Amino acid sequence: MTSTIKLFAEYVSWLNRSEMEILYPYFDKVTALPKKKEDIVFYVDYHPELDFGDCVKRLSANTLAYIKQNKSKVLIVTEGFDMFGNIPEIFEHHNNVLAVPYWKILSELASEGISEEQLYIISHNHGYDDEIRQLASREVKWLGSTYDVKAKFLYFNPYLALYTEGNMMEKDPAQIKYLFSSLANGRPSMHRYDFTKKLFDSGLDAQGKISMVKMEGSDLEFNKRLPIVYDDSHNQWMYRKDEDYLFRDTCVWVSNETFLNQPNIKGYSEKTIKSIYYKSPFIINGCKGLLELLRQDGFQTFDKVWDESYDKMSGIDDRQDCIIEVFKSLKAKTFQQIYDETLPIVTHNYNHLMSIDAGEKINKFFTA
Repeated sequence: MTSTIKLFAEYVSWLNRSEMEILYPYFDKVTALPKKKEDIVFYVDYHPELDFGDCVKRLSANTLAYIKQNKSKVLIVTEGFDMFGNIPEIFEHHNNVLAVPYWKILSELASEGISEEQLYIISHNHGYDDEIRQLASREVKWLGSTYDVKAKFLYFNPYLALYTEGNMMEKDPAQIKYLFSSLANGRPSMHRYDFTKKLFDSGLDAQGKISMVKMEGSDLEFNKRLPIVYDDSHNQWMYRKDEDYLFRDTCVWVSNETFLNQPNIKGYSEKTIKSIYYKSPFIINGCKGLLELLRQDGFQTFDKVWDESYDKMSGIDDRQDCIIEVFKSLKAKTFQQIYDETLPIVTHNYNHLMSIDAGEKINKFFTA
């Protein structure tokens, strides 16, 4: 279903351009202000690295006047950063209200005559519904009262909308050469560095395809190995490259996820979704609870094939150690056995991914 929601995006920073390119097909994009009132959603750029006041000022005076006069909906898209600050900290300390992103956003919009009720927020990551319930039931210290959030939130992973065309690839178990792929040729990140080092320390490097970007970690000798390059570039999804060659000869995909150091907000990205699209089983090096979230979203995981208790462990170090033990145990199985045992789950996940209707989700969000 294609969305019939009209969207006007006057300014999009480079930080959000790729995500918005994914979302545009699910809107009816408007390129000029209409001369009379119409039901239009106005995109306002947001990112923690940007000053939101400056983003609002990127909109023309005519655009701001139109939004104010017609009480138009305003859209913000966020990767899922700490919109409400560190909960439960804001129930315990007198925070600076303008240091908390949500209230900073409200303040800047209010200065232009735009109300909280006009605000619609799409978050890549899950957890804001629970935080909103907490805000409604617990006193916020610097407010001296509870707070009823009036903006509307949608948990919607735009990367699910990236992989929509059918994939005819079928893995041939006779062509599998590697137990796993662990590719981290992207942004330097300590949890990826640590996991890659553990693969080498445990002798598993001979069992897999491994990439790791150049960075300075705690082990000077291991640093000399970097970069380790298998795939030629990172974030290949941005350029819609066919990545089936990464999956054809490998049993299990290690999704080296974006690591959000937030107690309540969690999510998965194209790093995990691509394994579903290319019909591969996966293990996630990332936040606690991502397998649980995938199951909530209708996917299946592989707890009947290997130990997935790592998903419930609080510490990233413990989760990684558990994954290492999983791979050690899988060495006792043939590639054909792993393929056969995971195929029903892989098939379900691919079919579920193909059934997701992004346009319907977006339509309901703005019209319900």
